[in-house]
Amino acid sequence: MSAITKPVLSDEIQSDDNSVNEVFLRFVPAVQAHAKIQFRHLPRFEREERIAEAAAAAFVNVHDMVSKGNGHRLKPSTVAHFAILHVKDGRH
Repeated sequence: MSAITKPVLSDEIQSDDNSVNEVFLRFVPAVQAHAKIQFRHLPRFEREERIAEAAAAAFVNVHDMVSKGNGHRLKPSTVAHFAILHVKDGRH
């Protein structure tokens, strides 16, 4: 179902756009898996919409943390958790 991803190491995280994208892409499977579980009770269209919104929220969080120099604190489960909370709270 999901591919094995390379773990994110704190010394690999820098503030340039390429590294933000690479870090985010490593977090996408965790965010999507968590969102699929949390929104499994919704109709398909609404579930897919919320999964996409959670991925967008995760990208913004990763970008902000990496650009502030706190990228070493990021963990996929934490990014996924806060992205889901973002969607559940209706913050757009």
